[in-house]
This record gives sequence, structure tokens and C-alpha cells, in this order.
Amino acid sequence: MPSSRHISGSKSAYLPAMIFGRKRWCLLDTGSEVSIIPARHVPSNVITTSVRSLNAANGSSIPVTGETNLLLDLGDQSLRVLCLESEHVDEILLGLTFLEDNRCVWHFADRSIQIRGHEYGLCA
Repeated sequence: MPSSRHISGSKSAYLPAMIFGRKRWCLLDTGSEVSIIPARHVPSNVITTSVRSLNAANGSSIPVTGETNLLLDLGDQSLRVLCLESEHVDEILLGLTFLEDNRCVWHFADRSIQIRGHEYGLCA
């Protein structure tokens, strides 16, 4: 009889940041081409309409309610991040476009990331 086992992996992929005046945990997601933010985290006056669409890894459609150009405050630097907004995601995802645009270097063993030459610890 086959049994299943949980294989634990690193969960240190969250970057703490201030967004719209609140501390948030942003998941660094190399599997997402774009950055995505839950609709509940975005004030309605900073949302613009979007014609973009999202698909989950399984091919299902993820409804997009808009997009925003948010300010990601990392303490010693602030970055503008274009994010799609959806009511169907639970956490902020910083995708490949963010990682590429900001010349990120992910130090997996050290659980840190370099963003535009500044080093940040990652959290679980």
C-alpha cells in the first residue's frame, strides 16, 4: 500500500515591506511572470482597469479586478511595482518581472536577496 510523505522545503521566501502604510509579507514567486496583490490590500482610489488576464498553473483563469502601481517600501529604498489585483489570491506575489527589473540576486543558502544592490533577509 503506497504511503504519502510530506517533504518539507524552505519557506524563507517572504520579503517584509511596507505597502500602503501597512507591514506586509511578499512572497517571491519565480513561477509567476507578473506581480499580484489581493484586492483587499489596495485602496480603491489607486486601482485602474486592466485588460490583462491571469492563468493558474493548472490552466484555470484567475479573474483580475484591476491593476495598481504600488510603492514597495523596504526601509532603505522604495520601489514602484506594477501589480495586477485579484480577489482570488491570498498573498502578495512578487513575480519574475519584479525580480528581473530590480536586478535581484537570490542567495538561497543565506536566506537573503539582493535588490538593486541592497541586501534583505527573507522570512518564513
